[in-house]
Amino acid sequence: MVFVIPLRIQCLDVLAKIILQSTGTETTTKTTTKTTTSTTSTSTTSTVSTTSTTSTPSSISETTITMVLSQLSENYVAKDKLLKYMLTNRLIKSPSIILDLITPYISTLNLAYCDFLNEDAVIKILKACQDDCLRTLNMSNCKNIHDWKKIIPYFSKEIRHINLCRSLSLTDVCIQQIVTRCPHVIALNVSDCKTLTDDEKYFAVEE
Repeated sequence: MVFVIPLRIQCLDVLAKIILQSTGTETTTKTTTKTTTSTTSTSTTSTVSTTSTTSTPSSISETTITMVLSQLSENYVAKDKLLKYMLTNRLIKSPSIILDLITPYISTLNLAYCDFLNEDAVIKILKACQDDCLRTLNMSNCKNIHDWKKIIPYFSKEIRHINLCRSLSLTDVCIQQIVTRCPHVIALNVSDCKTLTDDEKYFAVEE
């Protein structure tokens, strides 16, 4: 099946249509006609009620995404919205799809619960972001990241908000590394990181 997607259609509407068609979502329409007769006139009233059954797919095929990308072209705003929607609803299961959708000017990147990402994949994604644009990074609950010291050097220096809660193998040294790498950070969420201690020296910023 070939999808034709006009660029004028809003991104999320496009995605919704693709999801419905690619998952074979069924829509049942029932039409009821009622006729009322009086002494002066005869009128016919038609009532249409539609019941839709929609299920969110666990993932969307890379072929479908490639087709969408060819239609979005260089529309960075639409791509950002599409990436945000798919990550929020956990529709992506491959780092290659993120790399296809990500734009250099993205300001907020939510990779929470992306267990399919390893260190090398995250580095490629961060390198695809323009350093002075990325302001918020959420990598909470990324269970497949075991060496944060390898990733942190690729964090944006201009980043303001970082969420690494429930991260495995995040150490005090990593916190010091973040503070040094990201001097403008104003919020760092490291809650439920069992490998951290309470040593405050790692949170000190060198003047």
